[in-house]
Amino acid sequence: MPKPSPSQLQSIRAQRHTWRASQDAKMRGPLSPLARIDYQHIPIGEHTLSTSSHDPIHLSPELLSGFSGQLVVISQLGSVRFVSTQPILHNDRPQTEAILHKGDTLHIGQTRLLLSGSISDPALAVYSDTAPAKAAYSGLHYYHDSDDFVVTAKLIRTSPHPVKLLASRGEPQELTSIGDLHFSLSGDCILEAYLETLDGDTLFLIFRDQTSGIPGGSYGVGRFLLAKLNADDTTVLDFHQAWNPLCAYSPYFHCPMPSRKNYLAVAITAGEKSYSDH
Repeated sequence: MPKPSPSQLQSIRAQRHTWRASQDAKMRGPLSPLARIDYQHIPIGEHTLSTSSHDPIHLSPELLSGFSGQLVVISQLGSVRFVSTQPILHNDRPQTEAILHKGDTLHIGQTRLLLSGSISDPALAVYSDTAPAKAAYSGLHYYHDSDDFVVTAKLIRTSPHPVKLLASRGEPQELTSIGDLHFSLSGDCILEAYLETLDGDTLFLIFRDQTSGIPGGSYGVGRFLLAKLNADDTTVLDFHQAWNPLCAYSPYFHCPMPSRKNYLAVAITAGEKSYSDH
């Protein structure tokens, strides 16, 4: 496959700079993965927020600082809503009652609750404004940039089909595979490619390489990479935009792990390094 042209490389470098700034902003934001401190499933029924860990929805007293009311979460088949005796911030707007949709947040005291999970198994991800890991954040860590790790790849398609991958916690995750990406990087390489969204043209890649898990190297579980697929089924892989799954920052994430097929025999000294090594 032909290498990206000088003009393409210049555009890729600019896009990479923007992407890294966006990644850093996420790490510093209110829903930073470093701020996620718990993940609580919501059983069917009516549940009052409490300070007892025996209850389905609970927070420690310090996380409820500044909230003196009562919050009730009602979960029915395919629906979750809340009722509060005092206004709380629902998606940054004060409300006492509303239906919750996936991605909605409730800001209570020193805590944000994010509705997550699936329709059949809703959950609340708990984020603390005062999480020590977030307070200690000083930036992500990357290998030095080199154009050697920007390559053109060709997709050899198969019929779209579901693939179940083991996850960092909980049940396996199902992705849609559409074929294999072939490229050259110190030898011939192949990565099974998944669709980021069923109706989109962005590929989602999960891989391990010879830097995974070594001291000063990349995250041991593997890394993720997105790539825009062209009309001729080619794409440019900028491995400098490989990033760590969110489970690298908190154990309360459910991240797919690469299959053995996506273990690369080369050392990709590009992209994000393991966060915990720094």
